[in-house]
Amino acid sequence: MVIKELLKKAENKFKNADFESAVNEAMILMCHVLKKNKTWLIIHMNDEVNSEEENFFNEIVELRLSHMPIKYILGTSEFMSLEFKVTPDVLIPRPDTEIMVYEILEKFKNEKLEILDLCCGSGCIGISLLKNLPNANVTFVDISDGALKITKENAELHKVANRAEIIKKDILKDKICGNFDIILSNPPYIKYDDYYGLQEDVRLYEPKIALVAEDDGYEFYKKIIKDYSASVKENGFMLLEAGIGQADTIVKLMDETKLFKNIYTVKDYNNIDRITVGGK
Repeated sequence: MVIKELLKKAENKFKNADFESAVNEAMILMCHVLKKNKTWLIIHMNDEVNSEEENFFNEIVELRLSHMPIKYILGTSEFMSLEFKVTPDVLIPRPDTEIMVYEILEKFKNEKLEILDLCCGSGCIGISLLKNLPNANVTFVDISDGALKITKENAELHKVANRAEIIKKDILKDKICGNFDIILSNPPYIKYDDYYGLQEDVRLYEPKIALVAEDDGYEFYKKIIKDYSASVKENGFMLLEAGIGQADTIVKLMDETKLFKNIYTVKDYNNIDRITVGGK
């Protein structure tokens, strides 16, 4: 079958399933199958695909129709203009999380830094920092073996593994000892009551363990602030990604420690208070 006919069939399926970007998603999947870019695809619309390629394309179209996120189908996701491996063991990196990286890069350039990345997931935050801060070291921490495997692969992919320490730990039960210039986390923060209202792409495929938290979503914030505020070095920073409407409470929790001189929030691309920063 020729490319354009396969694409049309996939587009119609996506439209019937009320996918907003039916044409674009079909093309992305075809590019993945053929290992070509969109420009090549447009020029070669009348080319034939072989039976193996056709079967593979139809298989991943069905995966997408089941609401598997395209990033999981492709196995990669972009963050800070870098490609990261992703699987359903880790959250798909969000553009709004880049705000945390930018905030750190504004403060530090070539200093020798010790960074702690709690609930590291794919490792996209810490690895992006390692790529931009040549004298930094990052300790990556997560409870998930699958997530730590992806972090390791991403660190190797971006050639920063020699400055990455990867540790399995349940931070709700155990503490990482040491002092750090930067302690950061994008922890689980969705309330259990809100979980079943999430989009199917998220709820059916992204890891629940990385999404939801007890105590109305504040379980990890309270534990991290309690256990790690004193571990931030003088002139260092703690940065926590917040869910919608959570930043004010996180500011209050940081302020109650009496350990931070300057506490503020940074808005994301949608003007939502997204990153809470505590400076020593």
